[in-house]
Amino acid sequence: MSTATASEPAAPKASFLSVNSLSRILEQRNPALSACLLDMQERALNNWLSLLVPDKGSHSGLLHLFNVARNVDKIIPDTKKGELRPGEIFLLLAAVLLHDIGRTVPSAVKHPGLKPCKRRPHDCPRGKNGKTACQEVHWDHNLKSREIINKAGFELGLPDFIAMEYCGLLAYCHKLAKPPRVEQPVFPHLQCCSLMAKDEKRFRNTSIEPLGPVRIPMLAAILRIADETENHWTRVCQDRWSKLLNTSQDDRFKAFRERVEDVEFSHAGECIIMHLNSMPKGSAAKKPFARMTEEIEAVLSNWASELKPIGIYFDNVFYEVEGRLCKIEKKGRTAHAIVKPMSEVFKRDFEEIKLLARALVSLSKSTMGHPEFPWSSLEAEVGRPLKERDKWLVEQMDDWFPNALQFDHHREVIIVYPGKLDGIENLSKNKEASR
Repeated sequence: MSTATASEPAAPKASFLSVNSLSRILEQRNPALSACLLDMQERALNNWLSLLVPDKGSHSGLLHLFNVARNVDKIIPDTKKGELRPGEIFLLLAAVLLHDIGRTVPSAVKHPGLKPCKRRPHDCPRGKNGKTACQEVHWDHNLKSREIINKAGFELGLPDFIAMEYCGLLAYCHKLAKPPRVEQPVFPHLQCCSLMAKDEKRFRNTSIEPLGPVRIPMLAAILRIADETENHWTRVCQDRWSKLLNTSQDDRFKAFRERVEDVEFSHAGECIIMHLNSMPKGSAAKKPFARMTEEIEAVLSNWASELKPIGIYFDNVFYEVEGRLCKIEKKGRTAHAIVKPMSEVFKRDFEEIKLLARALVSLSKSTMGHPEFPWSSLEAEVGRPLKERDKWLVEQMDDWFPNALQFDHHREVIIVYPGKLDGIENLSKNKEASR
């Protein structure tokens, strides 16, 4: 067995952030910042990451950070990653690493800036554990994350005071309902007590020596969306450990994530797709997913526009179950899983869907049943170049017309099976099928 000599270079340190290709881009474009990020990670692993304990059946430590890093990677298309500057990549990945560090410090008392509740204490809304929202252990952890980063940034590995300020700002934003350009409730879910977010003057595009130009609103939006959508099955504490710990079901309500096989960020469809292993049965099992839909779409409504500098946008959350897209929404006080026809799921695209489907049927009939066409043939039939969203909509048609379409591995050829798309004429904006 050979051993390393003093003249040989040291082996590179492993990085759980290496799942994110941005970290490799940073290593290529700015080795010094990459080395700083690796040092920050090593300090985290040695000093504080082990303090991030599971929360209600769901991991909040290493696995969560790992998944948020992967979400960041999926949010930014490969064609756009090169548009981020090294300083921006460093700040973003540093904030991914540190955004939940406030969870290491339990909230023993209410935050000093919290205004007194106008209700009598026993009238405040309470969870199943009997506590009000502001009595939960980590209810204000984003505020604490900012405080810790600002006070102990050098110990955490950040290079200077300015990097600490902006990394702390990104961590603070990861739980805000809206970008901090105006005063707003920091925690709208409290419903009684109030703590207002200030107009953050640093929340802007700026330039920081030596990091260079940084687009803080865009970076904050990426982290905000990546964190809110982190609902992967890998985050759930395995059932065997819950049994060993004698954890009750009420203390595991975040374990509903075990159904989520993957979270897809569809840039062509401008939507987020949660892939479920099966449809939850019963209203009680569907409620967490209905709540997740509501919370993510609220974040997208307020934050997605900040992604304009890199030309991406998301506005809906869909669920893929057994090869079909559906919405899981609240209907009154209960939650129903609704499998809607394309006319309902893609309301703004309904006329485009009919146009594309008719063009496919026309192509199939005009060639006497020959089933294979390149996209260029469909473009000629439609009479204009196809956008990525057009191609995405065509691909979704197979969900609603089973076995009607097929696509080759390289997504260059469409195979149309005659007669299978004729039902497009029966789509109605007033019809919906429920599952």
